[in-house]
Amino acid sequence: MGANGEQHSCTLTVLADSQSAVRDALRVLVTQGLGMQVVDEAGTLQTLQRLVRTHRPDLAIVDWDLLSRSTGELADLRACSPGLRIVVVGLRPEMRPAALAAGADGFFSKVDAPEVVVGVLQACPRAIGETTGAPS
Repeated sequence: MGANGEQHSCTLTVLADSQSAVRDALRVLVTQGLGMQVVDEAGTLQTLQRLVRTHRPDLAIVDWDLLSRSTGELADLRACSPGLRIVVVGLRPEMRPAALAAGADGFFSKVDAPEVVVGVLQACPRAIGETTGAPS
């Protein structure tokens, strides 16, 4: 369900990265490649927190560098939008264990092949549909 309680058939997504070029590339991938709907974008953690409270998205794709690497920040985001899935984006693949340990539902690196990114993002909407009953 979206912010207004309406059912939606696509995954509502918020993108958060300090670099607009990265957000632009992610927007193309998730909208054109995966059929997700980007409801807003953030360049800072504070903006991301506000957008998650406002839009109550299904998925947040968040740059690791926006976080202080604490589980508290991810838990705070989830408290704003029950059922929120968070995929963290890092500069290097070896950041994956730390991101998952901090509570991320998925991780991909900015240097990963597009097929890897698509696979990670496709895994989260299936989980969303399974937990909320929304069509997957």
